Amino acid sequence: MSTFGHRLKKIRKERKLTQKDLAEVLGLAQTTIANYEKNIRFPEQKNLNKIANYFDVSLDYLLARKKENKKCEHLKSVKKDIPLDKLSEDYLRTLLSGDKDIAREIIEEALIMDIPIEQIYLYVIEPALKKLGNLWYLNKVSIPQEHFCSFVTQQIMSAMTIGNNPNKKHRAVAVTVSGDLHEIGLKMVADLLELDGWYVYYLGTNSPTQSIIEAIKYTKAEVLLISATLPIYIDTVSNLVKVIRLSKGCENIKIVIGGQAFDDDPSLWKKIGADGYSTNAKEAVNMANKLVT
Repeated sequence: MSTFGHRLKKIRKERKLTQKDLAEVLGLAQTTIANYEKNIRFPEQKNLNKIANYFDVSLDYLLARKKENKKCEHLKSVKKDIPLDKLSEDYLRTLLSGDKDIAREIIEEALIMDIPIEQIYLYVIEPALKKLGNLWYLNKVSIPQEHFCSFVTQQIMSAMTIGNNPNKKHRAVAVTVSGDLHEIGLKMVADLLELDGWYVYYLGTNSPTQSIIEAIKYTKAEVLLISATLPIYIDTVSNLVKVIRLSKGCENIKIVIGGQAFDDDPSLWKKIGADGYSTNAKEAVNMANKLVT
């Protein structure tokens, strides 16, 4: 899914221009172009017109309201040839080296090539983070390294634009259990649900049980998504499910559980009273849809 920044970078690189080259043509600072491409700043109307006229593209294309620019048709075939597993390896290796700018560039390049956000999540970011978790478990990466990689990934994901579907078909609340600060997997699920047409009330980490109950009632949610990363949180999840089930106004909520804490025992979700379980973001979306239909 493209944004103005991604489109600008795409056509600039196609013309083999540096940011400095484009800045000189438009009479702007190189840092201004850089901020445009990172979606940190948005151009004034006169500069937007300059950019469209210089590249001979429509404003609709620049503003990502039109899917393809005819001059970029050849990029469609490039997308099919990109090995996403290799991209995932490069992404993790770059993160572990501490180079957050190159890591961000890898994801931006994927977006420029019009690789869907869903595929970037499922085949680039998610495998990289699972491997990172395994390396941490084996003491091959330090806690500061793991925190750095996670933080940079959260920044990158936050910069991606998730399309707003005006016809929301279902509603969900998404939380991690109290004490669990690992929320990237949950954020992936929330984003993919949004892309699938859901309205997601994202509470993230450390939400008190009463706040979760209030959110379910307030949004009239049909599904509650709960994520837990470590086995020490299994009892917390179990208690949360029990309280939700006994709370007035939450009788019909469907509960989907996910996270590494449940991967060792695929039947554990049934024992604690949930309605479904998923091992990754895509499965969570499929399960949520199944439960409400």
